Amino acid sequence: MKKIIKKISVVLISILTIFVIAGFVIASLFSEKIEQAVIESIRSQINSNIEIGNVTFKIFDDFPYSAVQISNLYIQEVNTFGGDTLIYTKLAYIQFSPFKILSEKFEINNITLYGSKISIKYDLNENANYTVFDKKGDGGIGLENIKLIDSQIKYSALQSKSKIFLECEDVEINISKSINTNIKVNGEALSHELIIYDKNYISNKKLRFNLKIKNKKDRISLSKSLLQINDLKFVLSGSLDRKNYLDLVLDGENQNIHSLIKDTPKHLKHIYSSFLADGIIDYKGSIKGIINKDQSPHLDINYSIKNGIFDIKKYPFYLSEISCSGKISNGLENNFKTSKISLENFYAKTKKGNISGAFIINNLNNYFLDANFKSSWDMQEANYYFLESPFYECNGIINANTIYKGNISFDNKFNKQFIDAEHYSLVNLSNIEFLYKNYPLKIKIENANCKIKNNKIQVESSSVNIKDSDLSFNGEITNLFNYIFLDDNVRFDIEGDLKSKIMNLKNLTEIQDKDQANNEGNKLPNYFTLKLNTEIQSLSFNNIYPNNISGGLNYRNKALTATNVNLNIFNGKMIVNGKFYETGTKEFKLTSTIKLEKVNIKKVFSSFNNFGQDFIQAKHLKGVCSSNIICNSFWDSNLNFNKKKLDISSKLSVKQGELINFKPLESLSNFVKIKDLSHIKFSKLENEIKIKEEVISIPNMEIKSNAVSLLISGEHKFNQEYNYKISLLLSELLAKRFRSKSTNFNTSDTLSPVKTNLQLKMTGNKDDMNISFEKTKIKENIKNEIRKEVINIKKIISEEMQNKDIVEETDDIEIEWDDNL
Repeated sequence: MKKIIKKISVVLISILTIFVIAGFVIASLFSEKIEQAVIESIRSQINSNIEIGNVTFKIFDDFPYSAVQISNLYIQEVNTFGGDTLIYTKLAYIQFSPFKILSEKFEINNITLYGSKISIKYDLNENANYTVFDKKGDGGIGLENIKLIDSQIKYSALQSKSKIFLECEDVEINISKSINTNIKVNGEALSHELIIYDKNYISNKKLRFNLKIKNKKDRISLSKSLLQINDLKFVLSGSLDRKNYLDLVLDGENQNIHSLIKDTPKHLKHIYSSFLADGIIDYKGSIKGIINKDQSPHLDINYSIKNGIFDIKKYPFYLSEISCSGKISNGLENNFKTSKISLENFYAKTKKGNISGAFIINNLNNYFLDANFKSSWDMQEANYYFLESPFYECNGIINANTIYKGNISFDNKFNKQFIDAEHYSLVNLSNIEFLYKNYPLKIKIENANCKIKNNKIQVESSSVNIKDSDLSFNGEITNLFNYIFLDDNVRFDIEGDLKSKIMNLKNLTEIQDKDQANNEGNKLPNYFTLKLNTEIQSLSFNNIYPNNISGGLNYRNKALTATNVNLNIFNGKMIVNGKFYETGTKEFKLTSTIKLEKVNIKKVFSSFNNFGQDFIQAKHLKGVCSSNIICNSFWDSNLNFNKKKLDISSKLSVKQGELINFKPLESLSNFVKIKDLSHIKFSKLENEIKIKEEVISIPNMEIKSNAVSLLISGEHKFNQEYNYKISLLLSELLAKRFRSKSTNFNTSDTLSPVKTNLQLKMTGNKDDMNISFEKTKIKENIKNEIRKEVINIKKIISEEMQNKDIVEETDDIEIEWDDNL
């Protein structure tokens, strides 16, 4: 075995030695002849000015090939193009086999250019500047292999307004000729520009390529080839014919979307200007059609995405874990306007939710979205997507099934486009919490089911809690999106049924900053209208607790109207019709009609804190009251009640009434000594009472009581000054003792208007009371009525005389008379 290896080694060394010796022989005998032959071959093939620097024969530089090195080679283009540089190279190596030298045939097949500059041009008639190579001479330049190292290539074609500027780091071009010319281009280059019809498609990008080109008579074909632009890798195949019809297939796998966007031509970057995206994309598609200044080819691409992200630049809208598949097409007119992108089997996560469904985006000049999707959102996240939203401190979940057809963008146009779009959603809200504008209370929506169609929200059911009030609403809300997203001067409308088990009206009507309200004044809002049918089981406002409330509430043009509002209150019933509105003088006015049926008068006074006075209080009263009231009341802009403008007319009826320890009536005992004036019971009291200009006016009012029957009239001012006239029947006073002893007293009897009476005057205030007889009127009354009363008085006196002992024993009645009064 060792002998065999030894023999092989000897043979190889011998062959190598022969080659070396032959090389030296050839170099010494033929170098000058070879150099001259190469120069003559180049000149014979080029019909233009040519300059050649030093020519040196290198026998072993590219072993086993020999080479001729040419420095500073310059070839000028034809004069019709201006006679500029066609090719300039610092160094050119022309390779050939040493055995070609012996046959004295010096065809230039392989050439390597270092630091070269190549300029290729086509004019409007598609004439080329490299026709200098058309000259036929001896030998030939039949290039089969070209290498460009650290060289520049510039290409321009006036007809297609195309320019290419490549800086070749290491590019090899292999040319084989048979029936067709087959060209292989392999290497790396930097593309400074690749312009077609004035649009730069590849600018300052690193290129790697392995292209397989067939140059046929009527077309150029591209077999399955590889092209890499920066980090993007494509597999390309197709053809371009002489009529500029392109038929290209492209295929990409595991491409980075961020790189795809980053390397998108500048004139197309506006597509992505408002958002960021990334992920992995696979795609396969075709580009077919005429390429010229007026036409673009048709594009069809099928793609799939995984692990994608989508982030809007101006809004905190973020999607992650995106997966979908779909198609991209530039449509019937092969432009952005007719372009379409479909996203099928779409799924993505929001920061706290998810979206799934199908989307179609039309018109890349003005995105039009056709979508059918399901989504789950955290309200805090969803609220951020809308500019200047009035909601804040939001929590809770929004689930929706949505159909959307309309324009969409990812900038400040979105709100308007959302309003103008056609959209339909089934929405469920759960555990929603938020604050709204300056309203101080957090609004909680435990659950709500809605249908949204364009600008109308149909609330099918809802359960809302505000502090200690629960609300349930079903009905329609119209124009709310316009108000929220476009203009807070726009008015939205609410119509439906409002129900509540417990409603605390005082808490619901709180204002956030009372000091600010006092400075600026309150105003009724004009941004919504309200039309509600209400059912409230229990309501509280201060010390008032009505229940079983039903009726209509309307709000429009800064006016709240109540229509046939029925409620149980103070152990009775109330029916209210009224209107609360803002006047032109920066005041609030309430005009209302109120009907009270059998309410507990003691509870009325207690609930309203005795109406701000202590002359007559809840502790003094018992009875059942019915009344018809017409009321006009006013408040200033800070909701301070204006007592001066209060205007009330009422028809009052009190049954089963009692006055308990009422000081003014007790004070009558100084004139009429009746022991039970401290607790008066009366069967019925009726009157028409008016309040105006801080004065309560009481016309003649008859009180038929267990103690005494009397007529009262007068005025009572809000400052607690009063002036009452009290009439007591003389005959009744004389007969009082008998009524007090009788068990057959009928309190339903009424006073006869034609009886002699004693008239008292009660004046003063709560701290200083003055009671006196109106002597003149008493005398006048006696004069007019005594004849009519004489019979009754005699009868009474007669009965008194018969029961003298009894009278002496009882001292129920004593009339004190002082002529000096």
